[in-house]
Amino acid sequence: MEKTEIAIAPIEGYAAIYGEADLNGDIIVPGALSEAKTKPHVIRLLYQHAAEIPAGRWLKFEEHAKGLYAYGEIIIASDAQRERHALLQAGALDGLSIGFRTVKAKKIAGGRRILKADLWEVSLVTFPMAPRARLSRVGQARPVAEITIPNALPSQTLGRAERSIGDFYQVNPFGGDASYQKGDTAQRCGPTPELGPTPEIGPTQELGPIQEFAQFLRAAADVASA
Repeated sequence: MEKTEIAIAPIEGYAAIYGEADLNGDIIVPGALSEAKTKPHVIRLLYQHAAEIPAGRWLKFEEHAKGLYAYGEIIIASDAQRERHALLQAGALDGLSIGFRTVKAKKIAGGRRILKADLWEVSLVTFPMAPRARLSRVGQARPVAEITIPNALPSQTLGRAERSIGDFYQVNPFGGDASYQKGDTAQRCGPTPELGPTPEIGPTQELGPIQEFAQFLRAAADVASA
């Protein structure tokens, strides 16, 4: 079997903008996403909020006056990823959008003021809900022999992610944006019509991509602790 060549390309930009209403009317206050700085390696880097399409990994988050600034890597190991990297370099794809669980919020005219949120993922998107949440840098692809797994993968955080991700992400039969359970929220890829109540997932329904992701987390924890 022919070995797939792997390359990585650095990216960075604003994942969230503070103090500005997004297209859904929500305003994220400074500090609301501060816990992201302590767990960048368990926050997913996805494509268009699709749990089954990881695009790389986040390495570091910083809080700036403007918003939450993210540093990550695109992992290029498929034709689809090579195409996405080319689009990123050309500026044809440059939006960032966050998926999070609201911990504390206050209702305001036209939306909410997000006071504290648990960040789950930051996606590459075509139409960001926060118009100024954009990439500011896309680097050249660099071939690598192997992907190094960071040591900072706390087992308790991995366990939490395994237990909760199946509850957090819900199957969206209409395609497009990810849907979330009641009580959770996401900044979606631009203004989209309401899809009605979130569909319930019964015990007999298969969540293949989520199960595979849980296996990846367990494998990563094993490597990090070896």
